Amino acid sequence: DGRPNYRDKDSDGDWLGDSDERDTDNDGDRIPNYLDDDSDGDGIPDAWEGKDKCRECTNSNDDNDNGWDDRGEYKVVIDSDKDGSPDFLDLDSDNDCIRDGVEGGADW
Repeated sequence: DGRPNYRDKDSDGDWLGDSDERDTDNDGDRIPNYLDDDSDGDGIPDAWEGKDKCRECTNSNDDNDNGWDDRGEYKVVIDSDKDGSPDFLDLDSDNDCIRDGVEGGADW
């Protein structure tokens, strides 16, 4: 995106703020969450599990030039099962005992 990571609020471009993802490594792949495309290692990208936003959009829309995509800027991180662990870090986001990696992010 042309911004150095130390000045970028979303270093990996997944629409989740670095402050939301932190520098921990939840899936143990030696990539800190703020640079990891899949922080919980369930096979579903953080960009899909992270915030309720324009998922079909392929480009950034930052009209106020503050480093955040305007469509997801003020939305909160998704926690589908309200267990205190955001979906992008939760291996079973809907708490139905079927891992997200098996469900592909949706119940059928």
